Amino acid sequence: NLKNKQNGVEVMKKFRLSALVIMFCLSCILFTACSGKSSDTGKSSSVSSGQKEKYIEKAQNVITLFNEEKSDEIVELCDEAMKNALPKDKLSEVYTQLKSNGDFEKFLEGEMTKVEQGGKTFTVVVQQAKYEKNTLTYTVNFDSEDKLAGIFYK
Repeated sequence: NLKNKQNGVEVMKKFRLSALVIMFCLSCILFTACSGKSSDTGKSSSVSSGQKEKYIEKAQNVITLFNEEKSDEIVELCDEAMKNALPKDKLSEVYTQLKSNGDFEKFLEGEMTKVEQGGKTFTVVVQQAKYEKNTLTYTVNFDSEDKLAGIFYK
């Protein structure tokens, strides 16, 4: 019985390590895509202050919809890939995670850039949000048709 418990602990340690490695790799990919540096796979372009304000406001609206658990409105904003990535049960998990940070208080700094990746142009907004217990940094991506193409928070 003790040996079974030890094996279970080892499996959980390996699972956690694998999950951390995957999260790190995804973070690196996202950081590279959002860094605004020119490279072989992607490049950024400058934007006007009017565009910056527009997209920061759009990103804040998306974050607000997540905070208010408005699944139907979120899905309406998504591109096809995001619609498939965010089924109702996944959205419920996200809402639970967000609630663990306490009540939303206010938006802090926000930045925006345009990134070309794989022949497509994305608008990337990095927006900080203050919650009762934590400050989260969201990365919100919009495609060329202004559809929500990705959201990540940490």
